[in-house]
Amino acid sequence: MAGTSQFNTSVSLSRVIGMVMIVLCHIATALGLSAVGQLLQSGVQLFLFISGYLYSNKRIESGKRWLYQRFCRVCIPCYLWIILVCCAGIFANATLSGGSVTAYLLNLQGYHYIFA
Repeated sequence: MAGTSQFNTSVSLSRVIGMVMIVLCHIATALGLSAVGQLLQSGVQLFLFISGYLYSNKRIESGKRWLYQRFCRVCIPCYLWIILVCCAGIFANATLSGGSVTAYLLNLQGYHYIFA
């Protein structure tokens, strides 16, 4: 099965269920139903499980090349978004701290919750 990509109905159905769970999680949390929101938050773990399942069937020839491709696919759009948000903040006269921008660039958002 390595090297082939086949449509899998169960994977697609799981993605839809996970997406609906995440959307409902946000709605429940916004409505103050935090217990329901926490229950539906398991949609995130469902997406992680699906990713692991899909990658388990792939053959990775070069670990360095795979990591570089994943970096380009995930981090570069994130960096572009950070630049856009910083530019919008500058135009809106918002206060930008170097620490928060650095935390976002290094993907360390939320570190203050851990080391508080």
